[in-house]
Amino acid sequence: RQLSSNRLTGGIKICKSCQTENTPFEPPENQWYKKLKKIGEEFGFIVEFYDVIIKTEDGRTINMKRIDYKLKTTKELAYYIIIECDERSHYEYSVCSEMQRLQEVHDQLIARFGFKPMVVIRFNPNYKDNGYLEREMKEALKIVLTGNFKCTDYRGINLYPKLIGYGEKRKQQYEDEPNSKRIK
Repeated sequence: RQLSSNRLTGGIKICKSCQTENTPFEPPENQWYKKLKKIGEEFGFIVEFYDVIIKTEDGRTINMKRIDYKLKTTKELAYYIIIECDERSHYEYSVCSEMQRLQEVHDQLIARFGFKPMVVIRFNPNYKDNGYLEREMKEALKIVLTGNFKCTDYRGINLYPKLIGYGEKRKQQYEDEPNSKRIK
């Protein structure tokens, strides 16, 4: 099956002068997968799942939501660690829809691995300063990987308090959304 040109470029419109045979476009989530693999060597984790639908052990599908990155750590933690690569801060989605999607991803994890709360680190790969993104991601991972992250919702989803690389308007939308309050 041949992918559409939009799927090949991650749904981003690219002019022909930007995408040549010598410099093919690589979607941000692919670039960050490579970065997270390197960071994982330093911090002691692997990216266990990347851009997949997690199925149960017997192959059943709970829902069709794809997980961006699920980390597997060398030591057992009391929560799952998920990293969400939110291109353009996912401005096109309502915060309520984003929270519903996270709940569906959590449902997949519970069906496959059993119950644990989930900690979510969200970042915008389109932020103009890649050095800032990498520093903030490492800082977030240091806190979460110690196992000392304070889960405020032991039943479900906990957002890492900083939305990395998000604009102020989008951060405010998360602040104003009642569904995001429940999971802080």
